[in-house]
Amino acid sequence: MRVAHIILVNENAAQIERMIRKLAHPEFDFYIHLDRKLDEEEFIHLACLPNTFFIENRIEVIKGGYSLLRTILTATSYVLNVGKDYHYINLLRGQDYPIKSAAYIYDFLNAHQRYSFVSYDEDRRTSWWKDFPPLYESYHLTEFNFWGKSKIQMVLNAVLPKRKFPMKVKLYGGNKGAWWTLRSDVAKYLVHKVENNLKLQKFLKWCRSADEFVVPTLLMNSSFKSSIVNNNFRYIDWTKGRSDLENLLLTDLDEFRQAEIWFAGKFDSRVDEVILTAIDHMNIHEKRLSVL
Repeated sequence: MRVAHIILVNENAAQIERMIRKLAHPEFDFYIHLDRKLDEEEFIHLACLPNTFFIENRIEVIKGGYSLLRTILTATSYVLNVGKDYHYINLLRGQDYPIKSAAYIYDFLNAHQRYSFVSYDEDRRTSWWKDFPPLYESYHLTEFNFWGKSKIQMVLNAVLPKRKFPMKVKLYGGNKGAWWTLRSDVAKYLVHKVENNLKLQKFLKWCRSADEFVVPTLLMNSSFKSSIVNNNFRYIDWTKGRSDLENLLLTDLDEFRQAEIWFAGKFDSRVDEVILTAIDHMNIHEKRLSVL
């Protein structure tokens, strides 16, 4: 069973190298998407790491914009078409770090091959659901950069009616909804569903944080619903504010050290590298494989 890890990178080549070395496994390949804003020369040495490749189609990612979802789908499509037989595709941020060993993650996936792993908020009383409607009902000019953008956006939403999602489906989402581990057939369905729906693409271009709800929505309204586990096994703490994640520090380790997760984020080795070393030490005392 082979696994492809897609890593979306926007900084810190040294931390990316550390992540890849930590995740090294005979059945794991790594595909790096470099944000188009980056200087490729600073990262090119990563291609020398075993089973590590660069995704050719680079996109400039705008925080909160449709470009993140477009990057995710483009990178996924690239991996699906490299000619390798992957059972799973796993999506990571460059600021993530594995909490479990590569062997543990592989063994878990190998034992649960019929499932895909996506997170969404089932409780619709959460703060995410309270903030959700404006993300798609309003017009967002997030992908644009011009003087007076905020005023124009305000005027547009004052005079135009609320937008409606262009598909008759039940909506799903959550603040961890963008990050997932999907079987390749499920990932192929996801890419195909968006690529072949121009109306949906046009709608999503004016959304904010479309990545948080599009994947759960499309998959939970598909024939794959019964094989979707509502858990992406990530520790992502948005409690300090939705605008951006704060770096996890050594003082945060107790928050997730006993949790059943594979990855956590975000980390910055330039701010606190000790926590990454502490996580590596945790793997020495790793518990036995758990099952669903």
